[in-house]
This record gives sequence, structure tokens and C-alpha cells, in this order.
Amino acid sequence: MRRTPLLPALLLAGGLFFTPVMAPAYWMSSDTGMSLSVGAGNYLLSQAVLKSSSPSKTEPRRASPPARPASPDTNTASVNTRFTPTRRGRGLDEMAARYPAAERAEARRKMQRLYDHWPQMAQQLGVPANDMGSALAAYLVGSWMAYRDVDYPDAQFKLATEQMRHVLAEFPDFAGMSNADRQYSHEQLVTLGILVALTRHELKQSPNRQVQAQLRQLAGQNLRQFLNVDPDRVHFRADGLMEIR
Repeated sequence: MRRTPLLPALLLAGGLFFTPVMAPAYWMSSDTGMSLSVGAGNYLLSQAVLKSSSPSKTEPRRASPPARPASPDTNTASVNTRFTPTRRGRGLDEMAARYPAAERAEARRKMQRLYDHWPQMAQQLGVPANDMGSALAAYLVGSWMAYRDVDYPDAQFKLATEQMRHVLAEFPDFAGMSNADRQYSHEQLVTLGILVALTRHELKQSPNRQVQAQLRQLAGQNLRQFLNVDPDRVHFRADGLMEIR
């Protein structure tokens, strides 16, 4: 996600939210808030990413157009990854609860303001806001950008979102995930993805080696815990798809 006019506005919303407390324990639990079997070092998730970034075995290789996620089977294609938004905020409440008591209310307020900007960001990126595929893409792309200190092209985000829809659909438990649980996970994935991406942007404006190192550590933990692979193996190709090398 390259620098856009949205980022300065979001930084104003977030203020210096990121720099005082970068300890990973304050940011996320070991399962990333996901209440289905795709987080916390799940081997199957990395395998689903590998599958989704490989050309379909039933289609010949072509020089163009750019590679797409493997064609899903009937069951995969039929899985709906969206949810109906409510004002619950349970995922944000849980994240804010990990901050010290004196900082908790302010952290919760700023998390909400950042999360509330997601529909505008999603519209600019051309993806639905109330979708677990776009949330997972935001989380993984944001973490990858922060870990490698590189940009990701906005124009490719739709393809990454589609890939993550196929990845989620590989898990039998996902189809039965309740609307409330989807929103709970969505709140955490989106907010954490925005936080790491915006922290990286802020560090470009005001460099701080200590915070940079903490951010890279956190982003690497995000990738490692969610994909169960060394973060150095995680890449996004020129066509926008994630692959594990």
C-alpha cells in the first residue's frame, strides 16, 4: 500500500499511538484473535498460501496475463467471507485491555478511530470493507511491508484479497464462523494491519532506530505466528500474490 493522502489523515487520527508501547504483548494475543483454526502458527495456512499462489494444474502456463490464485474447487468458491457489521467492538476491547490501565482508554479510542477509517481505505483499494479476505490481506500485507520496509502497490491489493478468500475457504471451520466472531477477528486483523503500516510510514518521517527494530520484530512475529514459517520466506510477487519460498 503506497503512500496516499489517506496516510497523513490516519496518522493524525492515531497520533503518536505507536511509539510509547511497542511491546508485542500489548498488541495481540498468541492466536491473533482468530477464533478459527487458521492462526497461531497453523501449518495448514502456509500450505493454503502455497496452493493459492501456484498456477492451476489444469491450466497451461501463459506469459500473460499475470498469475492469479489457483482456481478454487466448488466448495472453496461457494464460501462467503463477508459479515454484517455491527457496533460491537469486542476485538478492539480485547486489544486495548492488554495496555497498562492508565493508557487503556486512550488506546481503545485511537484503535476505534483507526478502524473506522478502514471503509474509506477499502473503497480506495477497491475491496469490500466487511470482508475477512480483505482484512487478512491488510494484516499480512501491512506486516510484510513493516518487516521488509518496502511498499506494496495499491493496485494489486484486490488480487491479494482474492487470494486470501481462497486461503480462508480452505478451512472447514470458517464457513460456520458466526457473524460476531468474524467481526471480532476482522477488527483485530484490520487494526493491526493499519497500525504496522502506519508506524512504518511515521518512521519514514521521523526515524527512530529503536522503534524501527521493535516494529520489525513485531511484524516478523505477526507473519511467523500466523503462517508458521520464518518471515524471511514470506514474499509478495510483482503481481500482488503472497508466496512462501
